Amino acid sequence: MESSLINHWEEFPGGQARPPGERLYVSLNTRFVLMFNQTTFEKIGCPERAVLLYDRRNSMIGVRAAPSEAKNTFPVTVTAKTHRSISITSFCRHYAIRIDRAVAFQDPEVLEDGTLRLDLRTTTYVGRKA
Repeated sequence: MESSLINHWEEFPGGQARPPGERLYVSLNTRFVLMFNQTTFEKIGCPERAVLLYDRRNSMIGVRAAPSEAKNTFPVTVTAKTHRSISITSFCRHYAIRIDRAVAFQDPEVLEDGTLRLDLRTTTYVGRKA
């Protein structure tokens, strides 16, 4: 039995989501607060302060743990029992990073040197438009 329909299948680029306790989760809201879950916080070393990095060519944000006495650091704040945040307004203004809705980073990754890499080109909307 032949079908006259032509299928244009597209393979889903994901897979089954990891369990919440294993998944790195990072979001950025319209007030430029970077929020991350406990798993992500632990993977970057549970810092009290962090240095922010930016790769202009690839539109990537880097977050790296820093000692409290280091220059150019941002405080990491406890926002909920299992979430941490960093207010990065001045960073976003400096690099002209603009969003009109809260976004989640699709593939946050902790590099070998402990830097959390966040790709602004691969985000998903998670909130309503401002």
